[in-house]
Amino acid sequence: MRSIRQEQVRKRLRRNDQQGFTLIELLVVISILGILAAVVTMSLVGITTRAQDNANKTELHTVQAALDTMLADQQVDPTAVCGGGATKNMDAFPNGSVHLYPNYIRQATTSRSYSCSAANPGAGTVTQSP
Repeated sequence: MRSIRQEQVRKRLRRNDQQGFTLIELLVVISILGILAAVVTMSLVGITTRAQDNANKTELHTVQAALDTMLADQQVDPTAVCGGGATKNMDAFPNGSVHLYPNYIRQATTSRSYSCSAANPGAGTVTQSP
């Protein structure tokens, strides 16, 4: 008689001692993950715009440095080569017989258009257009 009763008690204990998560625990964890996902998503908004702006500024500085190097290396007056229209083609920039590509800049084309000023003061200043 005792053994049957002990078996019944053991079965009840096993049911009460089952391991796992309750529905409330799962809902709390899912809610926390949802909040974290929303925070991360909102922090990434606008990051591509900032990255594109930084890339444009860097490209402008690169083209300006290449033009300055070319003018000093070739001993050319900026008013003689600047003054043409804006271009993305560095094989035709600046005007004149010497161009930036391939000796002074690595890429034949750029993502933005560039022109340089021939007017003094500021001759040889590169400007960027969309």
